[in-house]
Formats: sequence, C-alpha cells, structure tokens
Amino acid sequence: MARWLRPGGKLVLEEMDGLVPRHTDDPAWRRLWVAVAEFPGFDVDCGRSLPRRLTAAGLENVAADGWLPTVRGGTAEAQLHQMNVGAFGPAIVRAGVMSQADFDDLLVRLGQADFLEFGPMWISCSGRRPG
Repeated sequence: MARWLRPGGKLVLEEMDGLVPRHTDDPAWRRLWVAVAEFPGFDVDCGRSLPRRLTAAGLENVAADGWLPTVRGGTAEAQLHQMNVGAFGPAIVRAGVMSQADFDDLLVRLGQADFLEFGPMWISCSGRRPG
C-alpha cells in the first residue's frame, strides 16, 4: 500500500492487538486469546507490528496510538464479542487449540454482569511517503 501513495501521501492503518487480554484475570477470556494467538494463520499481535512495517516500507513521520476498550458482560460490546467468537470459535475447537467446554464457558461469561475485562487494543498507525 505504501507504494501506491503519491509523494507526500499519507497511509493510515488500524489493527487490533491481543497482548492485553492474554494476561487477564478471567480464565475463560484469557483462554480465548491464548487460543486465538495459537491458531494457524491468525496474527493476533499484528497491531504492535504496524509502526515497524510502515518504517520498513520507507514511510516517514510514522506515528502510532492505541485504544484499549473494556468489555462488560451483557453489553453491546460483549454481544459483539459473542458473535465474533461464535463465528470463529468452532474452527478453534476443531483445531484443538481450545476445548469445547472452554468455548461454551466463554460465551456464558460474556453474558454475565460480573464480567469486566480489557478487550484487544486497537492500534492506529500512520506514515507519509517521502516526496
């Protein structure tokens, strides 16, 4: 994408990073993010790599900011995670990186009012093509 920019053009990318939820207190939430990190072909930590990638692509004035949302059980944010987990969870279970019991436990936890954890960090990164 950096090659597509005109001289002086700016590239802005945003990606998630799953480092924080892999170190959470909630066992079900932690197991999900550990499983996702181990799932073949899925880079849960790509957000942190954006500044290095933009610099390696020859962009200048590379900057990055992060946003760390919280996920409270039963809220719209938690429901979004339930839908996402519901969509890719069966593949994680089939791949053997998360058990069916852990998967089912997580879906229940996301609906419980006492669930409050950090979600994945969202990293916004930008850089400008020299010119």
